[in-house]
Amino acid sequence: MLWKSLKGKRYLIVMDDIWDTRAWVDLKSLFPNDNNGSRIMFTSRFTNVALHANPSSPPLDLRFLTEDESWDLFQQKVFQREICPPNLMCVGKKIAKNCQGLPLAIVVVGGMLANRKELPGWWKEVEKILDSRVLEPCMETLALSYNHLPHYLKPCFLYLAAFPQDFVI
Repeated sequence: MLWKSLKGKRYLIVMDDIWDTRAWVDLKSLFPNDNNGSRIMFTSRFTNVALHANPSSPPLDLRFLTEDESWDLFQQKVFQREICPPNLMCVGKKIAKNCQGLPLAIVVVGGMLANRKELPGWWKEVEKILDSRVLEPCMETLALSYNHLPHYLKPCFLYLAAFPQDFVI
């Protein structure tokens, strides 16, 4: 039914966490190739799966965010279209930096602080407790498969947090 409903149409399919080449072989037959610009994108924790899907194109290994990128994402999450007040800028930048370039952590912490913009004391408490020991349990709660990823693939998974909830990608 899927193949039939997509036949002749242009589509973008996004799949998360393909574990082995057999799964990809089984799945790709469900999508017609009409040479009309349709695309399939997937994440995998295994490089061999990505290479099997397209040996001529190396897999994309996503990097951690820079401090500036982390601050920009943090501001977007906390203030949306407002400007960060000067009294929160210093502590806010420290919080964003303590998220270690992980978009999911930035979005979670930013969401927590978005409703407390008027409480600088609360921000300072968050800054004090926010370190890698705090980030790991947060990610375990948010994503069950996160802990199974090798360290170098975790940023790829976490990049999805940069998109707002229910955002059409």
